[in-house]
Amino acid sequence: MADAIKGGHQLGQQLRKIGLALLAGVIFGGGLSLAIRQDGTAVAAAASNAPTRYDRAFGNVFYKVPSGYRAVQQSGGVVMARTADVLSGNLQGVLVVSRGLPLTPELRKELQAKGKSIFVQGIAIALGNLAADPRAKLSNPAPVNNPAQDGYEAFALNGQAYDSDAGQKRFTTFVVVITPSRVEAFMKVGYGSEANAKALDSGFEALTGSAEFRDAGARAPSRLAPPLPTNLTALAPAPARPAAPAASDDESPAPARGGGGNCRIVQRQMCSGGIGTGLGYFCNTYPQRVCN
Repeated sequence: MADAIKGGHQLGQQLRKIGLALLAGVIFGGGLSLAIRQDGTAVAAAASNAPTRYDRAFGNVFYKVPSGYRAVQQSGGVVMARTADVLSGNLQGVLVVSRGLPLTPELRKELQAKGKSIFVQGIAIALGNLAADPRAKLSNPAPVNNPAQDGYEAFALNGQAYDSDAGQKRFTTFVVVITPSRVEAFMKVGYGSEANAKALDSGFEALTGSAEFRDAGARAPSRLAPPLPTNLTALAPAPARPAAPAASDDESPAPARGGGGNCRIVQRQMCSGGIGTGLGYFCNTYPQRVCN
């Protein structure tokens, strides 16, 4: 495993044992939006403080689905995909708001003992299922906000891992936020290439720029958006159209349709028991792109 992952690997395994049931996602609050430069580092950018910038609530998180995206809400998190990708059948990545987890006394002890950098890496490893790939890469966490002003601490880090079930790489940007009483973790996931991840940047910035946290003093939305669907089939690309009849000698072949095949987002789940911890059983659920 890459050096950047080694520090958080043990903690990531421990988090799996104490009930860190997270659906992969990315979020960032405090009136800031997250921008990722071409060199992969994270920088904070100013955003509006108007409370109307979010219109949804998911646990401790207030947020807004970016324009041009479809979203599904399940118990583990909110998954978003670009509408154009869903319609074209070329689904190349997702944004997800995770369920997060409470800062229990056990987690606070881990945070104190391991330090924030290793703690944040451990969250990302568990969240992104990076331990499944011995060649996975994970950057060091970068602070991306002003804790004294915002009332919480936010860190960004980038990871790469090979998904053996999907037969391709996942390129992920994590944001892990330590709020007064919780850890909120979110992701931008591109499948297959860094270019596919980069295509999600504008939606990611819109999502993170809208986000705030209830336990950090954010007010509930004055008007909630309509409920989201709860079945991931809402993000399933339209079935490929039937093949056109074969062209005759005086006809040109019909253009190919489908934009990369019939792809959909499915949930993958990996479970581990709390052996030796007495703290329960953990199942980590994460989104994966599957194409027929």
